[in-house]
This record gives sequence, structure tokens and C-alpha cells, in this order.
Amino acid sequence: MGQSFRPLLGMRLVLFVEILVLTLVHHTLCIATNVRNPDATMSTVEIIRSRGYVCTVYHVTTEDGYILELHRIGLSSGRPVLLQHGLLSTDVDWITNPAGQSLGFRLADMGYDIYLSNSRGNTYSRQHVQLDPKKEAYWNFSYDEMGLYDVPANIEFILKLTQQPKLIYIGHSMGAAMFYIATASRPELNHKIDLMIGLAPVASMAHFNSPVKALAPHVDAIQFFLRSTRTRAFLAKENWSRRFQKSLCQHTFKTIQLCQNVIFYITGTGSENFNSSVLSVIEGHFPGGTSVNTLAQFAQGYNTGKREGEQFRAYDHGPSENLRRYGISRPPSYNLSLVTAPVYLFWGPGDLLASPKDIEWLSKQLGNLQSSVRIDWPEFNHLDFLWGVNSNRLLYDPLIALLPTP
Repeated sequence: MGQSFRPLLGMRLVLFVEILVLTLVHHTLCIATNVRNPDATMSTVEIIRSRGYVCTVYHVTTEDGYILELHRIGLSSGRPVLLQHGLLSTDVDWITNPAGQSLGFRLADMGYDIYLSNSRGNTYSRQHVQLDPKKEAYWNFSYDEMGLYDVPANIEFILKLTQQPKLIYIGHSMGAAMFYIATASRPELNHKIDLMIGLAPVASMAHFNSPVKALAPHVDAIQFFLRSTRTRAFLAKENWSRRFQKSLCQHTFKTIQLCQNVIFYITGTGSENFNSSVLSVIEGHFPGGTSVNTLAQFAQGYNTGKREGEQFRAYDHGPSENLRRYGISRPPSYNLSLVTAPVYLFWGPGDLLASPKDIEWLSKQLGNLQSSVRIDWPEFNHLDFLWGVNSNRLLYDPLIALLPTP
């Protein structure tokens, strides 16, 4: 009975994952009015160029053979800035709002040399020197590898291209976690960073408070089923779930207000600061896909996060594989005291994904924290960092004030 029950349980759980993520997140990003922003069907490059900026495309190869697509805004000779998106996203996050309200464009207008990175496995970074993205081996990564390989490769590429000694790194959510893994694992990278800014930074997940945390205890069963069905990319655009979403999306909700209410049920309270006019753009680009292991690593972080010394650790492959990879049966934790680049944290009181308690823990671990800044808006949440209508005043203006001159 046990053998037959596990696949059945896994099937029910994975269907629950798909339904929850697609119904409560992705479907909520749809607009029933049929008013579509043209950016919804454009690529990042096309959006940048449609706004009147030059956009250059580069391809960066990591040590382990993944080919990442990097987008540059403009041709400035100013100080380079690397912007890294979060989980299930692409670099379009930084340019979705109108130009005067998007961090990527604002910094470019000020004379900074802007680079928008794309993590392995997302819409734009799905190539490898040997591995086929249609095969399981390509997807055998978590956000460990994004930090260990993607971040260093992008940093080294940009510095070589620009002949600059240092750059500014700004990461949202998982984009911040990737930086901490990179600089803790390769301390020499710290000397190549002017400063790092973490927006809604994720490290410890112990106090992750979104309703989707109910899935975390079942992560092993979900992974078992996904492996047995050879599921590779999670929530990629070509998946059946994405096509299903497309067929129902614009008929699911009757008002934008209802859409927003469900979004904030998952990411954080309040919708007054959310830019409803870009909902169709978000729907057109999100989710960008990632590996099953990446999602599982967040769940693992929540499951072990309250145990001392296990708040921010490497991916758990199981005792035997851990022993082979790490030399110990349990995955090691990252030593955040080795992150010695100057770090500023910006966090929202209403963020259910990067909770204030987890931010407090992170602040005490980092080796060179300059400041931990609470956004002065009680309901500022995980999405407001990218798409808030008041984010210039609440976030971007104070952030820009911290930056060295272009």
C-alpha cells in the first residue's frame, strides 16, 4: 500500500501546487477588461528599445556551462550596476513600470551603466554548452548554483567588458540570496563590489508567512512525484499549466480589485501602492520558469529554518548525496560573516515572503552591514519593491542617495 500511495499523494500535492500557484498568483495578474499594455507581448529587449534606449544583448557562460543572457541599457561609460531579479522572474521586473518609475531606467538616465541579468533556466537563459534543456540533467540545479556560478560569471564579465574594478549589485528577493552565496563562497568577489543593496532580501525562511508555506512540509512527496513524471522546468511558459492559464486567464476575474486582493493574500497586505496598470505586463512575462530544486530549496529553508545554524543552508540532496558533495550528511550553512562587501537592506513591514524577523536575523549575520532600512509604509510588501506607484519616494530616492556617483 505504501508504494502505491506515495505516487497518488505526490500527484495530489503537485496538482495542488499548480492550482495554488496558477490560480492565486498567475491568474490574479490578468485583466478582464481586455485592455492590454503592448509591453505584455514584448521581450525585455523590445521594451527597452521601445522606450527609446539602446539595448545590447550579451551571452555569459558560467563555469559549469550554462549560458546566461545579459541585457545592457544604454552605452554609458559610467559606474556599472548589476540588477538581479528574484524567484520565477526575469529581468523585465526592473523595467515594467513607466520609465520614470522603473529602477533600471532611472539609474540609466542618471548615467549609470545598467546590466540586467537572467538566472539559469528562465525565459532568456535556457542554453548550455552541452546539456539539452529538454533533458532532466539541465535542470539539476537550485539557487545554490545561481549563487556559486551565475553571479560570479556576470560580475567578471561586466568588469572585463567595462574595464572597471568594481560594480554595484542590486538584488531583489532570491537575487539577494544569490549574492550572499556568491560572496560567502568566493570571498575574493567582495573586493569587486562597491556596495550591495538587497531589496526584500531572502536568506532565512524561518518566519516566511505566506499561505503557500502549507506546502513546505510536503516538499519531499512533491519532488518524488515530479521526478517520477520527469517534470523538469517548473512554471515555464511552454508548460501545460501556462497554456491552461492563457486559455482561462482573461475570463477568471471580473475586476482588477479582486485580482489585487488575491495577489496580496500571498505576497503581503495592502494594495494601495500597487500599480494596477502594469498587471497585463506582469501576466505576459511571469512566471519565467525555474528548476524544481530551486522551489524545493525554499521549502527546505522553511522546514529547517527554526533550527540554530540551519537558517540559510545549501540544498539538501539527501544523506548519501550530501556526504558525496559536502563531506557531511546534512547540508552546510553559508557563513554570512564572509560577506564583507558593504551591504544595505531595504525591507517592507507588510512583506509575507521576506519577513521582518528573518531580516533581523540576516542583519546580525552579515559581515559588513551598513544599514537595514524599514520602508516607511506599513503595508509595503514584496511586489512594491518592483511595481509600487509610490516606490520613487519610498524606496528608489533613498536608495539612489546611497550610491556612489556614476
